[in-house]
Amino acid sequence: MGWLQDYPRKYYAKYEPVKVENDQGWFSVYRLPGDVYAIAEPQQFQEVNFFLICGRDRALLLDTGMGICPSRPLIEELYPGEIITVNCHCHFDHVGCNADFQPVYVYDDPVAKRIAARGLTKEDVGPEVDEDMFQFGPPEGFVPEEYKVNPYQIIPMEDGHIFDLGDRRVQVVHTPGHTNDHICLYEPGAGIFFTGDLAYLGAMYTHFDNEIMGTGDLITYRDTMKKLVSELPEDTVFYCSHNDLVMEYPKFKEIAEAFDQVVEAEYHGKGASRKEGPAAKGHDYGEAVEPDIFEFDGFSIFTKPVAAE
Repeated sequence: MGWLQDYPRKYYAKYEPVKVENDQGWFSVYRLPGDVYAIAEPQQFQEVNFFLICGRDRALLLDTGMGICPSRPLIEELYPGEIITVNCHCHFDHVGCNADFQPVYVYDDPVAKRIAARGLTKEDVGPEVDEDMFQFGPPEGFVPEEYKVNPYQIIPMEDGHIFDLGDRRVQVVHTPGHTNDHICLYEPGAGIFFTGDLAYLGAMYTHFDNEIMGTGDLITYRDTMKKLVSELPEDTVFYCSHNDLVMEYPKFKEIAEAFDQVVEAEYHGKGASRKEGPAAKGHDYGEAVEPDIFEFDGFSIFTKPVAAE
């Protein structure tokens, strides 16, 4: 697979690494401005990142990782005090260790509630834990056939919910499009916006439509991005849940504009050009319809063909 090349990614050199005892040979930790730790899982296809936002009285953990290795020992090493946990959405690569941090704040959505109640299995995640999804094969002790996300207790939350960490306040922003339960976190005082799966340098998905991945929507996604571009200050810094850790406002705006081009292509036959050929194995989430793929500078957008709706 192409993603197995160029490891480790060059962009990690931009960030301050943190030496920890509980990385298990799997996690990489970086200290970001604003007293935030980024915890990366760079050895698996998703290249997911999750974040620990440290406050005076408590810390806020955005997502818990894939569940391939336990993340609780690492998080407690980084912050020994009270930890509040929130999910940006209910996909497997963000909720893997939720049971070790429960109860977890999730957006008040039926799909998110169902996933929390039932958990997830190897069958649910398809090829994501196959051997070729790992840079160096599965880590020691991990058995792909036995992969599961245990059920976890939740606290439903709404748009606008505020997490008070003592000396900083972090706001929940409902950002549907990737999934209906998707939220981002925004800390106006620090100018930091945590994007979750809304925007990053990589493949962004609008085409989901099943019981495990929930439902995405291209128009809703476009509208969410347009709204954020109009409301967020231009000095906002974006901390991203996949691939490179940090994005600046101009790139975020560029992604928003790309969604306009994709909408034009799908609904009016002009704008962005579709990529030829099927998606790579790592982008297979069990959808009945092969997605259209639109490639841009450093990112791509997957969407369900309008004719298939």
